[in-house]
Amino acid sequence: MLPVPEDLRRRARTVGNGEMFWPLSVAPAVARALAAAGLAICGGEVYVGRGRTWGNLELEWLTEPGPQTNVERGLAAALAALDRARDLFPYGSTEDVAEAMCFFAIDSDELR
Repeated sequence: MLPVPEDLRRRARTVGNGEMFWPLSVAPAVARALAAAGLAICGGEVYVGRGRTWGNLELEWLTEPGPQTNVERGLAAALAALDRARDLFPYGSTEDVAEAMCFFAIDSDELR
């Protein structure tokens, strides 16, 4: 189980394979919780539901190598990507477009 506070966990959408998607409005808090638990965010994806589909891939990112630890780099990359996503989808959901949802790819020896 991911080390995310229960109030945030309740906001997640879990798909058939067990992956959790977080509303863009809470995704930064989820990213911080993952990093605080020592989990490195390797990358992620932002999906937006349009029409009859629950989500179309709209934005993706990978954490690039650098001087910081994997956890620090992963958090910085995730927060930067979420800022870009908020610029692309600033209004939440409308009649035709669902709220953007974010998936985090994480790495941890404990999850292997």
